[in-house]
Amino acid sequence: MSVVEVFGVSDTLHEKSAEHEKALALSAEAMKEAVSIFDSADFKSNDGWKKEAEDNGSTVHSKNFPYGKLFALRTEINAPASVLFQDHWDGVEQLSSWNSNIQSAKVLVKLGDQSDVIYNAMNDIMIVKGRDFVGGRMWRKVGESYVVAGKSTELALMPAQKGKVR
Repeated sequence: MSVVEVFGVSDTLHEKSAEHEKALALSAEAMKEAVSIFDSADFKSNDGWKKEAEDNGSTVHSKNFPYGKLFALRTEINAPASVLFQDHWDGVEQLSSWNSNIQSAKVLVKLGDQSDVIYNAMNDIMIVKGRDFVGGRMWRKVGESYVVAGKSTELALMPAQKGKVR
């Protein structure tokens, strides 16, 4: 599968390999699942979601799914969605400059025009060993919203790192 279509937009692999095909497929699966959740009546009404925190108009809810616990933050930010999205998508490699919990972050490979694979390594925090993550991610503009979704994947070029828990 060198091409996936999600919400009328196709992502074509820039470099064909089995690892990249898997990452692209996982990213597309995550995107479809995320939009399905966001569009559900339960999500919109918070039915079945547990309120975890609330502060200054922001709320965090959680819900258990077969694949794990999902957290949803709802807040308003006084900035254009397009600017926030671009900063989030293109600013991966600057994460450690403003988030002291992140040791490093980088784009490993650009899969398609709206998909890539990224790497994040967290610092050790007290007695908790730092984690690291390799994830395929994808974005789509759905209506007036930007949706970014991703799933963990594996790439030979980024094996498990010494001293990190994956």
